[in-house]
Amino acid sequence: MEITIAVAGPADAGEVLTVRRLTTAVEEALAGRVDRFELFTGATSEANLRLYRGLGYVESGWGPGAAPVGITYLQKRV
Repeated sequence: MEITIAVAGPADAGEVLTVRRLTTAVEEALAGRVDRFELFTGATSEANLRLYRGLGYVESGWGPGAAPVGITYLQKRV
């Protein structure tokens, strides 16, 4: 099963809260049905990386992306 959610990036505290709530809601809805969650963000998007690390995600890889700086992949095992 794959769920794709596009987020342009939390630009302010309200958007950070929305991303946090959305991520938590997806995790709760799929609890017991999957063994890990994966997501990605821009490799230099420090605010996004901090947000996802705070939700328990760890970096799992890097790759090229639409942005010249590339993409950082993160995952959370459950």
